[in-house]
Amino acid sequence: MPQTLLAVFAIFGVSLLALQGARGRIADLQDTYQSGAEVQARGVGVEVLERISGVPFDGGEGGTAGGTGTDAYSPPASFGTGVDSDGQPLGTLFTIGAFDDLDDFDGVQGAVATVTVFDPVSATAQTIEVEVSIEVDYVADAGGGDWRPVGGTTRTPFKRALVTLAHPSFPTPAQLGRIYVAP
Repeated sequence: MPQTLLAVFAIFGVSLLALQGARGRIADLQDTYQSGAEVQARGVGVEVLERISGVPFDGGEGGTAGGTGTDAYSPPASFGTGVDSDGQPLGTLFTIGAFDDLDDFDGVQGAVATVTVFDPVSATAQTIEVEVSIEVDYVADAGGGDWRPVGGTTRTPFKRALVTLAHPSFPTPAQLGRIYVAP
């Protein structure tokens, strides 16, 4: 009887050790999945910033007629007005072709990009939907490459596009930004 009891306790102890090891491995695999999802999402963010690079810096909507310098640029209040030049709604669509200049991207909320991520736990490819938001503002260099929004009605020859990527599996939303300079 004591030998049987000892054998049962030994099997129980080995099982606990194996379970702890399996839990640790599953946690590592979940971290790998999360990291892969974030990397794929950042790829979407880079693609969005590249698409933004393909539109003019400013269309001058609302700028001072005949204005020179920064007065000719669109005032911040006209950013992301919600419709394109054809009156089509923006901000909920992810049809980049609808935007005629950089500041039209301001205020995009809830656009969805689908990415494929390998799930090491199930050993399958999973598609996830990443929410994309875009904010555009005039910025100035505060020194050392630290670009900050100027706020108010101030216009500068520099605009920053900040792309935010969110998914429930991310601990915090990922953000990517780029500074664009007027020609």
